[in-house]
Amino acid sequence: MKIFGLLLALLIYNALIAQETKPEAPAAAPEKTAEEKPKAKETRWQSIKSGAYYNLARNDGGTLWACGSNLFGQLGKSQEKNHNWKLSSVGTGQGEQFINFSAGFAHNIAVRNDGTLWAWGWNKQGQLGINNTAETNVLTQVSKDSDWACTACGDAHSIAVKINNTLWAWGDNIYGQLGLGDTIKRISPTQVGTNRDWTDKIAASSHTLAIQKDGTLWAWGYNGYGQLGLGDNGAGTNRLTPTQVTTETNWASVDAGFWHTIAIKKDPPNAFGEAGGTLWAWGVNWNGQLGLGEIEGAITPTQVTTNTDWSIIECGGYHSFAIKANNTLWAFGFNIYGQLGAGDAYDRLTPFQVGSNADWVAVSAGYYHSEAIKLNSSLWSWGNNKYGQLGLGDYETRYKPVLLTE
Repeated sequence: MKIFGLLLALLIYNALIAQETKPEAPAAAPEKTAEEKPKAKETRWQSIKSGAYYNLARNDGGTLWACGSNLFGQLGKSQEKNHNWKLSSVGTGQGEQFINFSAGFAHNIAVRNDGTLWAWGWNKQGQLGINNTAETNVLTQVSKDSDWACTACGDAHSIAVKINNTLWAWGDNIYGQLGLGDTIKRISPTQVGTNRDWTDKIAASSHTLAIQKDGTLWAWGYNGYGQLGLGDNGAGTNRLTPTQVTTETNWASVDAGFWHTIAIKKDPPNAFGEAGGTLWAWGVNWNGQLGLGEIEGAITPTQVTTNTDWSIIECGGYHSFAIKANNTLWAFGFNIYGQLGAGDAYDRLTPFQVGSNADWVAVSAGYYHSEAIKLNSSLWSWGNNKYGQLGLGDYETRYKPVLLTE
């Protein structure tokens, strides 16, 4: 089965990457603690995205930086395939500016400030959209169009929305995750239907999710664990074209984990005047990644807590995050590597607050690691660090958020 092939690929990936040359460890230095404040000279970070075992971050100048595994050239450096344990610039280093970017298992898609689309990294299924299946560590333009708005990367496929609100897809399509009505992969961008009402709220794994202008949520692709939220799961339930999830029209955001989905519905401000919404989850739940207080999965959207002030969501491989309107950070799910930031290695079945700070504005999660940005634009990371994906200059796992410094 395809899913066992993907798991085998993960094992092969780990075996291959273990052969990479690691740089000598730097002289020991005191570890930064979660209480330390960033210095004024440090970079101001605006957004982050996590691949399986690496990270991308964008600073206030619009340039991209990366750290972690580089086995497939996903760090965007014209160099040998060593992984980097500190953030380094992506591309030529000549100040390319990006307005949107996304990270998959080991490939990246990004939109420059001129509306052109660029890709690099793993490309076995044509997920770079450059009309071939050769991996590349050089940023390569996707098509000649200059009207791209936003992107999302699945494990081995990509989707993007243009400024005219049309949706495009390419790469692996074994489960119908491209939404084109078949299971044939594409190696260049192909329009999904003819609709011109897709928003920038898109997400992908081995399944794909997208929200339209009218607030409706649509899903397609792999549905082995009910991650499409359509009331069924297992063999024969994959969807090859976009299918509406419930009849509701107040979906505000959505994200995809390996086999689970998290979304937010819009709601009026609560009694304290805090804007936000209700939190919903479905799909696999082996480690509590749905936040429902148990490990039983769900095949339809199921509410997570009764709170109505959720504003930002993020799915890792088997763990999840949500930020409330008051800028507190909450986590749940798999935690063997400390990726929840709780200071231990125990899974959580319901959302728990990460620390006591109320100054988080963005969060990103890979398979087993996590990163987040605070109101002061500082960047923090924690979890598994086998390939230097935390950007801390070493390979030590962290169980609580640690500040990245230059």
